[in-house]
Amino acid sequence: MMIRERMENELRRLEEENAEIKRMLHDMPEGLLQCRKNGNAYKWFVKTTDEKKRKRYRYLPKKERTRAELLAKKTYDLQRLRDNEQEIAALETCLKRMPKNGGRSAAMRQNAGFAELPMTKALKKELAEWKNAPYERNPNHEEKLCVRASNGEMVRSKSEAYILSSLYAAGIPFRYECRLVSGDIDCYPDFTIRRPADGALVIWEHFGLMSQQSYLQNAQSKIQKYIAGGFYPMENLITTFEGDGKSLDFSQVMDIVEWLRN
Repeated sequence: MMIRERMENELRRLEEENAEIKRMLHDMPEGLLQCRKNGNAYKWFVKTTDEKKRKRYRYLPKKERTRAELLAKKTYDLQRLRDNEQEIAALETCLKRMPKNGGRSAAMRQNAGFAELPMTKALKKELAEWKNAPYERNPNHEEKLCVRASNGEMVRSKSEAYILSSLYAAGIPFRYECRLVSGDIDCYPDFTIRRPADGALVIWEHFGLMSQQSYLQNAQSKIQKYIAGGFYPMENLITTFEGDGKSLDFSQVMDIVEWLRN
């Protein structure tokens, strides 16, 4: 699943970061830095521990600024190491409890016998009707629909064509630039999707010009409106991005499609 894979990637990143922190700490001077307020300024102290685990503090004069900077970095890195260890422990606990490959329910949905259940057949029928029913499309800038996707539908960019073609190939019911009215939301998301497993509504916005300041501000405003309307990232709101130096990650698109399909 996409969420599990991201958690596993973050776990690996934290473990690699901690290994690097431990390597740097090995070469640092003894003790930690403690700052105590002295009027409008601060005094530096080196904090150490003796053989009986008692804390000891030694004043560090300003002329030893280089040592103070090293101890400040050591103190910060040590705290970062501890914070990372807490995150690692939390991620490991979550991953132990999180089912792999979507869990047993995903396996049941892929079982030919369960596919014939009346409830499953009724949902498939509903989603097919929803997919094929006419809907109100975005009337703005129709002249920019200049790229043809694999199903023959015209979209606004090659990236949108790739996303649409991937959804189509996976058999996921969707609508392109369908009007969405929900609470204070009245807009045309790039893709309105019905998840095949349960029919849940998911929207997918691809933001392709994030390097432009006005576009970035509009994207942020749109995401805020979606969240206010009950659409949350990693739940029922999917966002992908492009900008200078960053193109659409096709492997990410396939991960998302796989998550939607399961």
